[in-house]
Amino acid sequence: MLALPDRPEAGMDIDLENQVWKTATQVYGLTALQHLLEEAIDSFKRPPGLDDRERFYSSNIGALELEVLRRVLGRPRGPTTPSSGDGYVEIRSRLRTHIRRYLQWHLLQSSHASNEMMEDYLSVDLGL
Repeated sequence: MLALPDRPEAGMDIDLENQVWKTATQVYGLTALQHLLEEAIDSFKRPPGLDDRERFYSSNIGALELEVLRRVLGRPRGPTTPSSGDGYVEIRSRLRTHIRRYLQWHLLQSSHASNEMMEDYLSVDLGL
């Protein structure tokens, strides 16, 4: 269903990622966003190897969105206990990419993705 780039940071654009989170929250609301995040995390298959840890900041994705992410990652069946501090959650870069792509795919399917989101999603699918 979701194609991921070979390198987790390939195509990573923080402004676009923030737009994906904000749009998903506006379109689906926090309850549905939590459900989508649970699905995204449950569908994540961690490949072998180590990848960098990266931080989601409340100043970027929003304080409520960050709390939802923290809650979902901290579930007993979650893939990891997130490292977190005041205003951020730290996760592995491949999981971060997977979450963004999952939200983007749902926005595309529901016709709520911006042109920039569509172009980014398709360019990764095509390996550009």
